[in-house]
Amino acid sequence: MKIKSMILLSIIGTAIACNHRAQTNKNTVDTTISSPMNIQSDEQLDGVWMLQELSENKTPFKILFPSKTPFLKLDLATKVVSGNTSCNSFSGKTTVKKDKISFDQPMAMTQRFCPGDGEPAFLHDLQRVKNFKLIADTSLHLYSGDTLLMKFYKTATLSN
Repeated sequence: MKIKSMILLSIIGTAIACNHRAQTNKNTVDTTISSPMNIQSDEQLDGVWMLQELSENKTPFKILFPSKTPFLKLDLATKVVSGNTSCNSFSGKTTVKKDKISFDQPMAMTQRFCPGDGEPAFLHDLQRVKNFKLIADTSLHLYSGDTLLMKFYKTATLSN
């Protein structure tokens, strides 16, 4: 336990001293923020989050999602998540507690035919999410334990 604490303190010190984000390999955990941000209010996590990356999927993003970028809309006051998979819209309940978040409850979803592998990959990773890191209120990283699954950026409007 002491070793883990020492490593964590070392990472925190390095992040603060450098005051910039380290570039990480897609297969490694993002160490730019060593511990999850303590959510002070729902406003930090509430809002529209556009998918930026499916970290474990090696298919180029534009091939997975050629016409529309998937997004999440979080409303923590009502504990609802809604969004779009790039093809179908969905809505359901979410739970958030400290750095833990879950999208594993059944969701209502439209039933349009969606060619390609984008929607199944997005939904598969979304179901696996267990925790998150919020970075500077503008970047949301979703994890399953230590494995980075998805990266999102916050947006004021939906643009595609």
